Amino acid sequence: MTHRVFGDLSRTPDVIRAQRHYWRLRQRYGPTHIDACYVATGKLWSGLAHRHYRLTHRPELLHDLVRVKAPTVEPDKTALWLEAAGYPEHVTLISLFASGHWRRSILSDDLLVVTRAIAEFHRHFPLQAPLRGTSRTWLSTTIEATARQIEALLNP
Repeated sequence: MTHRVFGDLSRTPDVIRAQRHYWRLRQRYGPTHIDACYVATGKLWSGLAHRHYRLTHRPELLHDLVRVKAPTVEPDKTALWLEAAGYPEHVTLISLFASGHWRRSILSDDLLVVTRAIAEFHRHFPLQAPLRGTSRTWLSTTIEATARQIEALLNP
């Protein structure tokens, strides 16, 4: 995301703020740390988008900025504008996982500590509807696996 140009984002200032936040994270933790978090959170981020997590109105705003060749052309589901639409939330996810304290809480053997860390996750990423069945299991195991992956990348 950092090397791509999206054009006029003035109607979505939260995307611009997210980019600034991303660069502050890189300054605070270092590029290696944040790059590891960016890569490791990718699977979690795409899974959240499919499991009752709804973005703001940004996709519609950004799609309006994209030139469509004809009214019958379907929007490209992998288009850069779609990536930009979820960028603020992805940066928030990176920020959460960049915190060593939060990752250690997720990986703790103390169930109360893990429960508090999951509650913090839900404060940052509220869901439209409660997760049910396999989605609930998916979320907890993917959060833990992501934290372990980042720990392994940062502390080989």
